[in-house]
Amino acid sequence: GDHRDLHYPLRRQRQMCIRDRIVDVPPAVATQAIESYERLRPANSVLSETVRAASWLFLTAKASGVKVYKKDFYALPNVSREAFNKSLTTYAEQGNAYIEEIVSEEL
Repeated sequence: GDHRDLHYPLRRQRQMCIRDRIVDVPPAVATQAIESYERLRPANSVLSETVRAASWLFLTAKASGVKVYKKDFYALPNVSREAFNKSLTTYAEQGNAYIEEIVSEEL
């Protein structure tokens, strides 16, 4: 199914965050992004798994109070500005319930 497709790109992105530090997201937040994605399996119209993973990581980091910048995510391999923002919009259109859920776990 769809969730397994994204599991790998998210994990790969977590490795990239740790190794390359292109995107400054704490490993714990990246792990949280993977877990919440697996649980919630949000739909997204963007085909690129890499972009979906990147935008989910961005939203999770933002919701967790981590200072993240879109320009850093645009610098990731295979992530275009247009696709990244479309992916963010697609997630946002589903409402922020999943983002609030991510945050509430931290409280």
